[in-house]
Amino acid sequence: MQTWCCTARGVNMYRGEILGYAYYLQKGIMVDNNVKFMWYDVICKYWAWLESHDPFIKEDMNPALSVLHGKMHQMLCQVKYGGRWQTGAALTSGEEAEQVNSYLSRLTNTTKYMLPQNRDDTITEFAMDWNGRKIRNLAMTLVQRYKKVQKELGKISKPTNFDELEQKKQDFILTTQEYAKKGEGDEKEKLMEEIAKIRFEVAMRSAMIGKFAASSKQRTKLRRKNTNDNEKADKLEAKLKEIFGNSDSWKEHLEKTEQNNFLPYLSCEERKKCSYIAIGKVLEDELYESIHDHLDQDPQGNN
Repeated sequence: MQTWCCTARGVNMYRGEILGYAYYLQKGIMVDNNVKFMWYDVICKYWAWLESHDPFIKEDMNPALSVLHGKMHQMLCQVKYGGRWQTGAALTSGEEAEQVNSYLSRLTNTTKYMLPQNRDDTITEFAMDWNGRKIRNLAMTLVQRYKKVQKELGKISKPTNFDELEQKKQDFILTTQEYAKKGEGDEKEKLMEEIAKIRFEVAMRSAMIGKFAASSKQRTKLRRKNTNDNEKADKLEAKLKEIFGNSDSWKEHLEKTEQNNFLPYLSCEERKKCSYIAIGKVLEDELYESIHDHLDQDPQGNN
């Protein structure tokens, strides 16, 4: 965790950058120190996750998306969580942790050959050295920033109407939300394509299971993979159903997909049956085609 100038805390990430690490720092350190803004590269996903797991912890804290990483997010996310849009965040970039990582990256070639305990000690010493340099240069840094602000204020040629700026900001937010609503159709298409892809992969794996011996461990792996993919597809179907809204439009969509022989949204048994029938029909047609080609080449049936 990086404050304005110093590295306050750190977490050893044994499982990659999961949301639980950020939650640990927020609940164990930020809340007790009355932190007002939490900057994170994926704050949009983290804040939604936090609302379902611990909604009370975010009452006195504001989410803020890192400025540089935020450029890769969609516009609605940048407007809602972007650091430049948060009142009171000033010109904070939210990339302070990246500055520390850049300084610590010089340890890569040496610490990777160390034992874990020696590696932790080395990184800790370098982080403490970073903090010491920041504190020693704090006075000069504040003076430089003050001069920079004074220079920028001198560029203002006329009084600023803050009420007008606030109104323009709200208008831009509403416009962005409208564009996001128009993009729901694209989200439907993406969900349908993803569901169809998952269901097809499950059907193909199910057809492959019979090729392995009954005692083969590969069968267990394929079945486990199918179970996980089916659960994933069910969640996507539930999300797609929420987008469609009322049951009439959902039923109409099912009828349309059924007419087009595109059946990833039926019940589990019907879906499995249709998938096997579709694949079996394709394999059957290919088999007949190969037989006819062979007979055309050799009408007597000789090898």
